[in-house]
Amino acid sequence: MPKPTDKNSVIMLDALGKLCPWPLVLTKQALKALSYGDELCVTADDPFAELDIRALCERDGHDFVTLEHSAESVAFTIRIRKKR
Repeated sequence: MPKPTDKNSVIMLDALGKLCPWPLVLTKQALKALSYGDELCVTADDPFAELDIRALCERDGHDFVTLEHSAESVAFTIRIRKKR
């Protein structure tokens, strides 16, 4: 299986202020535009965003790489694992 390269993109997605289902919908849309090895960094304050997007990653085979909680939000990074 090919490995991610230094040329892979890192895309930021700000879903702050968006309530369910919008963080998930926006994440799905962003993932469609990415290639193998690219990363999507999502910031959200919807309480269900982490659960929804973890499930999306498991279902679609992407890596849920990092997770950071703050008082007001959650930030996480997804790495594309499937070839597009």
